[in-house]
Amino acid sequence: MGVLLAAMPPEFNIKEHPGYNGVFTTNEADGAYPNGTRIVKSRSEEGDATPTGTKGTVLGSIRQEPIPFPMYFVEWDNRPKFAVAVIGLKIQQEGTLQ
Repeated sequence: MGVLLAAMPPEFNIKEHPGYNGVFTTNEADGAYPNGTRIVKSRSEEGDATPTGTKGTVLGSIRQEPIPFPMYFVEWDNRPKFAVAVIGLKIQQEGTLQ
C-alpha cells in the first residue's frame, strides 16, 4: 500500500478487495454519490490517465476536512476491476452532464 494511503485514517477502511487491482473503501461519505452510482468523467487535467467522457461506477468515497468535496474510488468501464481514486470535482452522475 502506498505511503499516502497508509497515512489515511483507519476509519476510511481502505484495503484490497478480492478480484480488484488497487485498494479502495466501500465507505460512503456524507453527501457523496452512493456506491454503485454510474458516473462520467466531466473534467480532466494534463496528465490524467482517464479522459473526459469516460463512464464508470462508484465503488466508495471518503471526505476529509478541509477539502469541501469527496474523493471517490471508481471502476472505469475501460479498466474493469481496477480501482482508481478521483476527486469529486472531476465527475458527475451519468445523465446530468451540462
